Amino acid sequence: MGGEVVFTGATTGSIVAAVAAAIAAAEPALIVLVGRTQTKLDEVAKTLHPVSVLTFIADLSSIASSRATAEAIIADNRVPNIDYLVLGANNAPQTLEWSADGVEMSVAVSHVR
Repeated sequence: MGGEVVFTGATTGSIVAAVAAAIAAAEPALIVLVGRTQTKLDEVAKTLHPVSVLTFIADLSSIASSRATAEAIIADNRVPNIDYLVLGANNAPQTLEWSADGVEMSVAVSHVR
């Protein structure tokens, strides 16, 4: 397969983690995982070996955090390209919640970046 793949929302047991595992089986050059919690990212990363995996922390409900993380990935010399982007992060709060940017939380996490 080759290439570099970036995933958002890959947590243990998620459909995104299952897709990441399937992609890892095709031996991409690199998988990049983006999420809120380092321990959750590390759990998924362990399942993707022997593929090289990088992790980046981001609050995807925040436009500023999303942009800063995107800039960090682009600036990282270990990520020569982004060939595939899998946007799987989501949020389904039980009550109406708003992001710091004033966007309804499920929309902020799933769509606004």
